[in-house]
Amino acid sequence: LDASDYPYLRVELTTNDEINLSPVQLKNWFVLYEPVAEGLLLHNDKPEVKIAEEGDLWSDQFKFVNISNKNFPSSLTVEVEVFNNSQLTKEKQTFLIDAPVKHDSTIFTISGNTLSKAGLNDLSVFVNRKIVPEQYYDNNGISIQDYIEVTTDVTRPMLDVSIDGRYVRNYDYVSPNPFILMLIKDENQFLLKTDTVGVNIFLQAPCDMNECEFVRINFSNNEVTWFPATATSDFRIEYKPQALVDGDYTLRIEAVDGTGNASGEEPYQITFRIKNEVTLAFNSVFPNPSSGDFFFQFQLTGNVLPDSFSLQIFTTEGRLVQEFGEGAVKEFNIGLNEFIWQAHDISGSPLPNGLYIYRMDIISDGKEFTQQGKLLISR
Repeated sequence: LDASDYPYLRVELTTNDEINLSPVQLKNWFVLYEPVAEGLLLHNDKPEVKIAEEGDLWSDQFKFVNISNKNFPSSLTVEVEVFNNSQLTKEKQTFLIDAPVKHDSTIFTISGNTLSKAGLNDLSVFVNRKIVPEQYYDNNGISIQDYIEVTTDVTRPMLDVSIDGRYVRNYDYVSPNPFILMLIKDENQFLLKTDTVGVNIFLQAPCDMNECEFVRINFSNNEVTWFPATATSDFRIEYKPQALVDGDYTLRIEAVDGTGNASGEEPYQITFRIKNEVTLAFNSVFPNPSSGDFFFQFQLTGNVLPDSFSLQIFTTEGRLVQEFGEGAVKEFNIGLNEFIWQAHDISGSPLPNGLYIYRMDIISDGKEFTQQGKLLISR
């Protein structure tokens, strides 16, 4: 008889004696059988509550011990079930492990993703649910309540917006063909932003104040390109509007991370100006007087960067004490430009207190712009 076909047997004895009419009387039963293997499921280490950030992976090790002197005839099926107490959802997985030989054990690892499992989760592990013959199945399972605690991502992402490679100020001038770069930076590396859901770009063009409306810039627009976040790069949007007319524009951006957290309570918004004519306007040097640094600023419009730059510092007697050329400015840009002088002479020594004269010359698109003024060093 095959024990898998007949797991429970009842033996009956029938006797007959037609001559003496005295059937045999049974004194002893001897039942001979071949036992099967028996296993025991254990935690491979001390069980501790797993705490993971949503989107991260969790893992744990278990050990299935063959406590008999028999071998299992084949590999064993492991069933893993994770039940989320908040969403009331259940996730199952099954896989095979090598059956441990007699008096030995098999160590195996279970793992899973925590996506959509925020809160407390119960864990249940069962090996060989009456698939392979075994003496008892009561020792094959472990259930742990509230074993995996998944913390919800509630941290806002950072929205980083630059125009033509710099952070512009409100009402600053930019190029008529600006390159607007938007980055959504999220500290959660497990829930990457891979789609445009929750991300909206609006642009308000120059108009009558009573009729100004924001127009949504669709991601299907050929001026927009977007790139999903990866393990090594942020979610990125490149917006390159072309040939903007003169006037004030307002850019508004709504952004969320992979969890749906908004980058701010209010959308990001900035107003920039377009002026196609090449002009240059100098700002007053500040602070003046100064004990150290002097800030020179000028506003450039149009779409042509300066061809040359020169800043000279003189004493009141006309002696040149400092001079800067084009190499002194790392990079020019349309809009606000700034240069800092630390009140040092050509040799790098601090200049003494007193009154000095400066002259700044800039040539852009064939036009020369000059500004002169006085500087007072007061340490």
